[in-house]
Amino acid sequence: MKKRYARAELGAELRARGFPISISKLNKLCAPSVNQGPPTSGWWGPRPLYDLDAGIAWAEALLRPKRSALQIPRSNQDTPTSRSAMEAAE
Repeated sequence: MKKRYARAELGAELRARGFPISISKLNKLCAPSVNQGPPTSGWWGPRPLYDLDAGIAWAEALLRPKRSALQIPRSNQDTPTSRSAMEAAE
């Protein structure tokens, strides 16, 4: 029989495997209004239980190969400055 994990236990296992997810973020993703958390494998009363392999697969699916253009911080060299702004600074 496979071990089933409570949400906090699943979060601890994911962090131990290098996924930087907090229990707060995991709770938010599992909220019914968001419904983007890992799949449940069963329920113990009102508590959802999770399978570790399915939780890891869920976390791996959230990985992206690279950052999007909106997430890349711009350096000062990329910021256009006007000549009048440069003259006013002098």
